Amino acid sequence: MSRMIIVDPMHNLFLGLVKSHFYHIWVQLRIFRKSRELCRLHEILSELSLPSKLGRLPRLIGEPAGGSLTADQWLILATIVGPLIARIGSGAVRRSGRTRKPSEKAKELVLEPDDAGAQLEPGDEEWFEEDEEDDSSVPSQLHPRDLANFFKLCKALRLFLSDSLSEAQLTAADELIRQYCLELVELYGEDVIRPNHHYATHTADFVRDYGPLRGFWTFLFERLNKILKSFDTNNHDGGAIEVTFFREFYCAARLHQLLAEGSQHPMATAVHMACREMQNATTDHRGTLQQLVNELEEAYCDASGTTSVGLIQHVLLYEVPSVGVRELFAHVQWLRPCEDVSPGLNGTPWSSVDSTFCLQLWEADTYLEPGVEPSPVPIVSLSDILSPVVRHPILLHGKPRWITMPTARNPIVSTL
Repeated sequence: MSRMIIVDPMHNLFLGLVKSHFYHIWVQLRIFRKSRELCRLHEILSELSLPSKLGRLPRLIGEPAGGSLTADQWLILATIVGPLIARIGSGAVRRSGRTRKPSEKAKELVLEPDDAGAQLEPGDEEWFEEDEEDDSSVPSQLHPRDLANFFKLCKALRLFLSDSLSEAQLTAADELIRQYCLELVELYGEDVIRPNHHYATHTADFVRDYGPLRGFWTFLFERLNKILKSFDTNNHDGGAIEVTFFREFYCAARLHQLLAEGSQHPMATAVHMACREMQNATTDHRGTLQQLVNELEEAYCDASGTTSVGLIQHVLLYEVPSVGVRELFAHVQWLRPCEDVSPGLNGTPWSSVDSTFCLQLWEADTYLEPGVEPSPVPIVSLSDILSPVVRHPILLHGKPRWITMPTARNPIVSTL
């Protein structure tokens, strides 16, 4: 492959590899049974506590009611939900009360070609018709090595998505991608391999030549295309569409300017509060230049020693206008570390990914008491918070636990 040609990571890795494994293999080939593995996945999604800054996956992902997934949702599936689906093979059985027969669509089901764009076509995620047979008594088709192999893809993507990578991390991510592709052939044969799998083996070279993936992927362009498509053009042509786009853009820019000016009024005034409410109600910076600006302003650093994770209860503003001091603080309830930390995640399905995803264990529904026992201070500056975290309840060694994972792009230990 020419070093002057770049394969877009968004289409290649997320709409390519991740979607191919979940939808084309697990769903279309019926590796995931609706009453078993998919049912358990839906339970895990309902139990996850995700930061509000992240998007949401459909509650019934993998079924027609779940609809189509965007590239951003495939990213969340691989880097956030993926490392936590180790228990996908267990859970309650959802049985059907009637006998079903395979539909003609299910009998003629074939794998689809690679995606051509970020906006998936409606109905692309359709699975089987409702008159399909009950699969609650069907033996599991999930290969014992399948989830472990999918974890390799998740780990590789986590490393590739970092803002900065050393040559050792880049080599490790490249090796994980290659191992994933080779093992996929061993598990399901050559028919499941697509051109995207080959393109993915060049990702490390693209990062070496052009920097982190976020510098050259097409999320921003697809986001802008979505904004343009949302404008009502009334099917006009002959230059009218361009004029309509300009008018819509000018109106949106002018409204944003007016709201920004109103936000500069004193905080207690009605004008300030109204403008802030209107901004918060319509703000969606994901995939825009504003998001890139916000990300550049975030400070990420390596932490040494014990790291704490907590639940933010209140956000406090400390302001002294006379001297120009203005700082935000958070009132935090700190999670209680597990008393017996010796086993940790050793011997569990998460042991292979805990270091890459910085997984940590905590006592479930239990918090430290400041002043009564050793704990971090309950009031901390927002600038000291390293990363939001995802929290998932698990049962480990017969005891309820919380497992947390930071959502920061760099492989750091984090707090909430």
